[in-house]
Order: sequence, then structure tokens, then C-alpha cells
Amino acid sequence: MLSLQKVTLESARYRWYGARRWSPLLQNVSFDIAPGEMVALVGGSGEGKSLLLQCLLDLLPENLRFRGRLRLMATGWTDIPSGSLGQDV
Repeated sequence: MLSLQKVTLESARYRWYGARRWSPLLQNVSFDIAPGEMVALVGGSGEGKSLLLQCLLDLLPENLRFRGRLRLMATGWTDIPSGSLGQDV
């Protein structure tokens, strides 16, 4: 069973392809989330809250580009069936 120790996002940048060009969505976003910590993502409509969650669940759409580093520090990696990480995060 997967046991997350910490989730870290470092210097994340997202760009979206629409209207025939790439547009920046988020620039240089970084955070750490510890086990049991409650986190609130706040912001206006279209400001990237759902996008951050999609990144953590590995559900990014094809017309979105991510640069940065996502680190999942955990134990039990060998027990995770392929394609099921999003269910455990």
C-alpha cells in the first residue's frame, strides 16, 4: 500500500495551447504538502486550481505543457498497480 510522506511541486510552469498559440497559465508555482496537512487552493475562475489537482493525479490534457518538478515521497511504490497512482494521491 502506498504511504505518501510528502508532495512537493517545484518551479512549476504550465502553458495552454488554444487560439493557435501557447499561453502561460501558471508561472513558478512551488509548494510542499505534508501527510495530514489540509491545503486550500483559492483563486478566481480559470486561475489554475483544477490544473494543479490534475497535475497531481497525472490527468493533464494533451494541449497543456508542464515544466517543473513534481516529487512524491512515499513508501510502498512496488505495491502500486500500473495506472492507479491517481487513486492513491
